Amino acid sequence: KMSSESAAVAWYDSNSSNSSHEVMKKLPNALGVYDMSGNINEFVHDWNINYSDFRALRGGAALGGIDGLQIGYPLPASQTRPYSEHHMVGFRLARTE
Repeated sequence: KMSSESAAVAWYDSNSSNSSHEVMKKLPNALGVYDMSGNINEFVHDWNINYSDFRALRGGAALGGIDGLQIGYPLPASQTRPYSEHHMVGFRLARTE
């Protein structure tokens, strides 16, 4: 389970005021990367292990609990519903210098 220090690096149900937020408003994670947990779920290519016909959402979202911030915690995402129907879903970008 994630610790309460997660509030310093991620937006989730306890600190988000039920809304997504602008990026880089929290501290970076231990690897120095911003916004890899919380704020919006990431629609990923792998299958959800609990639902054979669903892909996975990962990373946690502003409306989700602290457990969803764990990378190994998949939420089901239907292949047949438009992405816009999945609440708070997007993707994460990384930039190198």
